[in-house]
Amino acid sequence: ILHLLREIYAPGMPDRDLEDLAAGIGADGVMCLWAKAAIAEGYGERLTPVVIPSLPAVLVNPGVECSTPAVFRQFDLDTCFENIQSKQSFLNIASPDAFIAALKTTRNDLEAPAITLMPEIAAVLSLLNAQPETAFARMSGSGATCFALCRSDDEAESLSRRLDGLLPGAWVRACRLG
Repeated sequence: ILHLLREIYAPGMPDRDLEDLAAGIGADGVMCLWAKAAIAEGYGERLTPVVIPSLPAVLVNPGVECSTPAVFRQFDLDTCFENIQSKQSFLNIASPDAFIAALKTTRNDLEAPAITLMPEIAAVLSLLNAQPETAFARMSGSGATCFALCRSDDEAESLSRRLDGLLPGAWVRACRLG
């Protein structure tokens, strides 16, 4: 929407100014504006673009609202910088298996505070991790949407259909990321 508004009302506006507007909307504003894979740092205002392999995935939103400001209020700054994986290890990984292996060495520091506020997220993650098609599962951003990476489109479609039946009221979609 911001791109469209700029096109209509301020066609000469530099990208940086548009990013500043997006950041004012919320922590995920710039990431959503970019609509590309990136490593987010800080409150989401520092982004490093990354090229990731195209990965079959399933997105699951349990149907609960998870307030980003509330998640950040629960966030423990004292523990978030322990054992940080170098973002350099994620730049330009071409192999899906190597990318998934690298992801397994990381964490989403917002997951624990989001789960404290919305235990449904933990239930979704537990269900995703118990599925044979799931190569990797995690909560996205500050929640409540979670994702499972799969090894094939067929696996993602199969998982999506099964989760539709197991999670009434949840939004479930197979897709490709990257």
